[in-house]
Formats: sequence, C-alpha cells, structure tokens
Amino acid sequence: MNQGELLASGTVDEVRKALGRAERKLTAVTYGDPAKVADWLGRQGGVSELKVDGHRVNFHFVGEDEAQESLIRGLVNEGLLICSFEEGSSSFEDILVQVAEGNRES
Repeated sequence: MNQGELLASGTVDEVRKALGRAERKLTAVTYGDPAKVADWLGRQGGVSELKVDGHRVNFHFVGEDEAQESLIRGLVNEGLLICSFEEGSSSFEDILVQVAEGNRES
C-alpha cells in the first residue's frame, strides 16, 4: 500500500513476477579465475552489481527463467569453470522498494 492505494498483493514471488522485472540475486561459484567470470557477466544484458568474493561472483540479474538458463549456458559455452550457480531470494523489503519505484514511474 502507498498513500492508501493497494499497489500489489500476493506472495513475494507472485508480486515479483507481476512487476515484470524478475530481479534475482545470483552467485556463480567458480573453479577457475573469478575475474574472467565477472568480466564476461559484466558484458551481458540484465547483469548489475557485480562483486567478486574469493571464488564467488555475486550479481543481480533481471530476467525470467529462460534468460537465466541462457546466461548459465553462455558461461559454460565460454569455457568458464563454474562449480555451482546459486539463486538467493528477494526479501520482502526488496519487493516493496521495487513496487514503490514502479509506482513513481507510472
């Protein structure tokens, strides 16, 4: 709710999908050089807030499941060594901020 107006309702995942942004917090755990993984990811659309922490490359990604799958496939096709790929969940606070920002743009 914002100023008495209901902006969105549902579970966090339902609201996130309704926003059409589907921003995800992702981590690629590397076996090889994390700088190479971060460099490649930085050139991909929808990727932001890249941070390297040891062999972990944390980043935000805006895209649906198919786009995320394509991103993972691209990493592998580039010959970048990935041990695992993890998706964190958006917090309720993250979703509220996205809803408020979307309302300001309308």
